Amino acid sequence: MSPFTVRGTVSFGDADDLTFDTVTTNIYKREFVESLPVSTIFRNTDIPKAFLCSASGEDKELLTLSWKIGDVLVDDEVEHVTLRDESDSSSTTTKISKLTITANKPTFNAQFKCIATWSGVNGKSIESTSDVNAVGVAVDENTFSTGSSGDGVLSCVVWGDSPPYSVTWSNERGDAITNQPDETEIADSITEGITYTHLLTVKKMSFGDQGKYTCSVVFVENETPVNVVTTLHKLSASFEPATPYFVHEKTVQFSCVYNGLDDPQNIKWFRSLTDDAENLISNSDAKYTITTGNFNKASRTKTSVITVEYVEVTDSGDYTCKWTTETFNPKSTMVVSVRLLTTLYNGIQHSTTVYSTDGSIKITCNYEGTTSGTMEWYYNSQKLEDAADDAITINPGSLQSNAQQYTLTITDVTPPDNAGSYSCVLLFTDGDSLRASTEVVVRKSSSVDRAGTAESTIVVTGDELSARCLMEGDKVPSGVTWTKGGDKIVFDGSTKIENTNTKQLESSVRFFSNITIKSFDFADEDSYICSFNFGDGINVQSTIEVVSAKITNNECEFVEIRTDTSKTLTCTYHGSSAATAVSFTRPDDSVVAGVLAEFSAGGDAITAGSQTGSYAVSSVSEASSGSYKCTFTLTGGKTVEFIQRLTARKAVIESSAGLNADLIVQASITLTCTVTSGARSLDWYKGVAKLIEEQNYERIKVSESDDLVSKITFNIADDSAGSYTCRAVQYDNFCPTEETFNSEPVVVSIIAAALITNPASATAYGGASHVFECVFPNPFGTDYNEITWSFKSAGDSVARPMIGNGDVYNDQNERVIDGTKASDSSVANKISTTLTIGSVNSDAAGEYICFIKWGRIIIKSAAATLKVREISSPPETTNVAKGGEAKFTCKTSGDSAVLITFHKTSCDESVGTVVVTEATSGDNVTTTGILTIAGVTATDHGIEYYCKAAWGENTVESGKVFLSVLDITSSTETVWGLAGYVAEFKCYSDALLKANANGDPYLVNKQKTYADAQISWEVFDTSDTSWKSTASNSRFVVKTSMRSNDGVSLSPMSLNNLEEGDNDLKVRCNIAYQTDAANNFYGGTVTSGELTMKIGSITSFTSSKSDPLVGETITLTCTATGEIAPTFSFTTHGKNHFDTTFFKLVKAATVTSVDSVHTAEYTTETLRVNTMINGQVVNCLADYGLAQKTEKELTVTTYFNCADVTWKSLNPDGNGATIAQEDLGDGSLKQTITCPVNSDQARFELVTPPGSAAAITCTKETGKYDNSLARCKETNPLSTGTGIQKMGVANSAEQPAPCTAEATGEYSIAIMKEKLNSPNDVFCGIRHQVTCLGDGTCTLDTDKTNCRYEDGKVIIEYFVNLTPGVWTLAERHPLIVLKDKIQFWSCSNDYNKR
Repeated sequence: MSPFTVRGTVSFGDADDLTFDTVTTNIYKREFVESLPVSTIFRNTDIPKAFLCSASGEDKELLTLSWKIGDVLVDDEVEHVTLRDESDSSSTTTKISKLTITANKPTFNAQFKCIATWSGVNGKSIESTSDVNAVGVAVDENTFSTGSSGDGVLSCVVWGDSPPYSVTWSNERGDAITNQPDETEIADSITEGITYTHLLTVKKMSFGDQGKYTCSVVFVENETPVNVVTTLHKLSASFEPATPYFVHEKTVQFSCVYNGLDDPQNIKWFRSLTDDAENLISNSDAKYTITTGNFNKASRTKTSVITVEYVEVTDSGDYTCKWTTETFNPKSTMVVSVRLLTTLYNGIQHSTTVYSTDGSIKITCNYEGTTSGTMEWYYNSQKLEDAADDAITINPGSLQSNAQQYTLTITDVTPPDNAGSYSCVLLFTDGDSLRASTEVVVRKSSSVDRAGTAESTIVVTGDELSARCLMEGDKVPSGVTWTKGGDKIVFDGSTKIENTNTKQLESSVRFFSNITIKSFDFADEDSYICSFNFGDGINVQSTIEVVSAKITNNECEFVEIRTDTSKTLTCTYHGSSAATAVSFTRPDDSVVAGVLAEFSAGGDAITAGSQTGSYAVSSVSEASSGSYKCTFTLTGGKTVEFIQRLTARKAVIESSAGLNADLIVQASITLTCTVTSGARSLDWYKGVAKLIEEQNYERIKVSESDDLVSKITFNIADDSAGSYTCRAVQYDNFCPTEETFNSEPVVVSIIAAALITNPASATAYGGASHVFECVFPNPFGTDYNEITWSFKSAGDSVARPMIGNGDVYNDQNERVIDGTKASDSSVANKISTTLTIGSVNSDAAGEYICFIKWGRIIIKSAAATLKVREISSPPETTNVAKGGEAKFTCKTSGDSAVLITFHKTSCDESVGTVVVTEATSGDNVTTTGILTIAGVTATDHGIEYYCKAAWGENTVESGKVFLSVLDITSSTETVWGLAGYVAEFKCYSDALLKANANGDPYLVNKQKTYADAQISWEVFDTSDTSWKSTASNSRFVVKTSMRSNDGVSLSPMSLNNLEEGDNDLKVRCNIAYQTDAANNFYGGTVTSGELTMKIGSITSFTSSKSDPLVGETITLTCTATGEIAPTFSFTTHGKNHFDTTFFKLVKAATVTSVDSVHTAEYTTETLRVNTMINGQVVNCLADYGLAQKTEKELTVTTYFNCADVTWKSLNPDGNGATIAQEDLGDGSLKQTITCPVNSDQARFELVTPPGSAAAITCTKETGKYDNSLARCKETNPLSTGTGIQKMGVANSAEQPAPCTAEATGEYSIAIMKEKLNSPNDVFCGIRHQVTCLGDGTCTLDTDKTNCRYEDGKVIIEYFVNLTPGVWTLAERHPLIVLKDKIQFWSCSNDYNKR
């Protein structure tokens, strides 16, 4: 709805016929231009699903559009949702928002709400809603059986406003799955709100149950089913405890649990992630013990336990267990991390309790491991921190060679604050932690002063030593011992005294031992040790260095500061060794270093040496007086000091006529004498004669002062000439000896008075200064004279006094002459006075007279005339538009014509041609010069000029004036934008008129002055290579110019609805300045250079490989153009992130730029196959900021990596067959088996049972081999043969049959074997009836020949070894079969018949 206008009238009713019009009111309608549908349904196939919402009002800048799904406000954190502003930039009232669902989820089965909110005083919100029925189905990509029950439970989740019509399951072959007892179970649907969960359980699944299972959902009767697939896997091996396993002890034990149908044949352990033979762990290694239990048929589990002894850090790493079965070799890997923590105290391993006896605690936690952790230290339960400048130092060390030492050091420890339990706790980011503790007992001994402050050295300056030791600990010591120089001190209670006292604290004891040594002298200086003894032998002691030191000096020092400028103070130290420094503390408490002389040792061990220190007090003044403290610093830092006093004295005399007074008779003089620093009396002298009060002078009363002051006066007589001084006497209680000192003299002379010099007439030049001088005699002194000046101009009838410091004002009270008076009486008997006229102009022309006055005596000078030549009207700063014309005017006045020239201040050279005019009035000549500068360029800006007026060799120069050139200061030479958006060109130009080279503004009535200008824009028409106004093209919008605080005008123009064809479009701006003569501004038109439009875009988006295999690394390269590098982001399938289901980040996006071309590279590794979903769409988004974005996409299809696929072979290991792998070049691998070459020992035949082949192929599309590899059947030669003969023979007790246990003689079993094996019996033996024995192609294995009697028959069994062997049974049979009965009776040989 378009806005409309309401206008009306207001009437006051019948009582008044007045009627007023109301103001015009605009009415706007706020509404949804495009609302959400009342209801919406979408399914998986509708993804991505978009919703549009459009609202309109009076101003879209006040309007925001937001979304809610249910009660959730949609923002960047909401997954599977993207928001995009699709508003038309040309519209000022309407906004459009697009919400896109990128994945179907149950959470989207809710009410969608678009909210339009207007801000401002009339802020309000309206809503548009849609009831969304999200209908979908999902399964996990992979499903795993449970390790405990062995069941595989598959879940199919369906959602929507109503339950599905049907849900069915099928296996990888497409066979429908139904409920089968103890095999498969399909449970009833579990309903939770709008979700319906359907479960399929594969009972006690075997490896054969592994594979793809399809959940088919029919939402509405007769609809095509929606199929989703999950892959079921059987878990078969796991570790207990679970990986990672953190080891803190020297022995570790963990288990590998097999889970499967069959009892595995064996298990092997490997010290690696892989099961390579070189990593095999041997049970014979003493470090490892491997025990494997029996197979538990009930739980279908088998457990193998490995125990690792003598654990070290190097035992960290991967441990792999591999079970071997007939069908599958499951394996699992455990990550073991060995971390050991022990504590050291002062670098030594210790028991539970340690002692601190040196005032510090140092605990080291020694860590052994492969990764560093974060160490925390605790005192009892309090966490310790290492703050700046505190007593705690925590050093984390560094991990080197799998070891790291964490150290806690605490200084200045005391039992109450530091005794107790210390723990180091090492924390790791993986959740592991280690702890070790140490119990610390603190015993501390220290030497202290009476206040309890630590004192390691005592300096004795008198004849008595007092020392004190403090023991702080857990209990009272059993005794205390004092030694001096290693010898035990025996206390006598009179000259050597000791006493102790104890203070029991809450958790510790403070025990004091105090000693006093009387009659202490230099020989008693030594090291004193106090030892606190305990029954457990953990004793503590302290050492006190006792030093004897004394200072001598001159306590009182005097200096006459009238004659002496410095004073050196000295003091002498007496002690056993040289002092290291000497300093002096001055009366103001400041400390200065003194000069330390060489130390002079004593004559023997009991005599002290000496050393002198000195300090020179320079520039002595009264402030130098006071106490000076001489301080010697001894070895170890102790000091000894002494006080001496310096008195700086001076009698200061002042004279009303100066120290050399030239006076006339009857004049008077006043003398004042001031004496400081405690003088007691003061007298006056003329020469050596003491003056007498009332007779020679009159005393003048003075105000009270800390100093001694005497002030006298007397008149000058004929005999008054002479030298006058004052004399002071000084003494006090500290320095009682009297000291006298004199002031400097005042010399009085008698002189006469006379006038000396008159001021001189002169010619002065404008701007310069001029000085008049008068010189007067000075017989009376400066206190009695008054000097004045007068001025008379050509128009004055009488002279005017110059008031103040020499100024003259006109009738308007304006100062026309700025004078400065000065007097100088430094020359004896003279006073000179000067009048300086500053910055001379024509107002200063006239007559000048000077006067001096002593009371009623006045001296007047002759008149001096001053003529003035000047620049009466200097040139002014001028502003001009570039290309315009500027003018400077210079006007002079003086007593004659003048030459006017203009110059640049930078080089003083004259410039241009000056047009000169003259005008004469009386004695004054006025000259005017004008300089014109045409065609001003930008290089003229900032040039300073001045005009010069020359009267012969004398010149006057004007002040500097500034030429300011207004120009286009800058423009957006290149403007970047994206197609569909808006770009803005900007033209910056000078607007402020400037007053000087500093850029200060040109002010009128204290207000800044700006140049008026009109702005226009042009676009370059490439069709006829001409510039045309942008006014005829509606896409160009010239905006209102703006002016900044610094006077720069911004003229913007926008180009709407950018197109790709706008690339390299050119525009320019014109600034038409308007002349303002009143403010010295000259106008003109200035045109900018070309402003070029550049369209940014993604020019290419490529992948280093479009069909990578799983595990391969690819690089995505996205190239875009733009003024600055955009923010690149890579996403997949319309998500706001890169899907890590199929890809793993290897290297995040890196951006390189060359000029305006920016390239982002994103490196990723493929994780899974996506060919079944036709690849994955990867999107490159270039975000240029300000909501300007462009994107491009490509599809990356990932395939199976056959190199990772395990192929099966029916061929047994070790038969010599070779298997060759061939890379077919398209991601496919081919495995071919070749049987060994036949030999005398074996022949081979390739056998291909069903499901096998001699060559098998794995393609990248399937990720599996089409068959198992065939086997080589091995045939070995038949090298043995056997035969049997059965002959019925009666058996009785009286006559046992041959080969029975009862048979004896030649028919016993042993004799029978001799007959059968006989090689030479003519009639008997096996050799007569077996062909190969007859022709020599075999040998009889006599050890195996046997006979037995069974079921009424004599059974003879024989064995032969064929030489050579034969390959078939048909070949062997005639060689080993019996030709006739084997004879064992009536033999030719004689056998034992017993």
